[in-house]
Amino acid sequence: MNETSRASTPMVLAIGWASGQIIIALICVWVSSWRLIFFYTFAPLCVLTYYVYKYTLESPRFLAVKHQFDEAKKVI
Repeated sequence: MNETSRASTPMVLAIGWASGQIIIALICVWVSSWRLIFFYTFAPLCVLTYYVYKYTLESPRFLAVKHQFDEAKKVI
């Protein structure tokens, strides 16, 4: 990650967590089925997991241990 992304990540996560708590509270006011509430809270987690899996690079140390030196140089 570049320095700007690294510095802004905790702020984005904190804002996202707070917003999510507010949204869950509002959903619970209008929806009484626990299955729908579970789906509404699980779907954003799936999107976040996909984003992290797709766009987070492996560390150069991990790649060097796995003998993938060319990819480790690209990450650096």
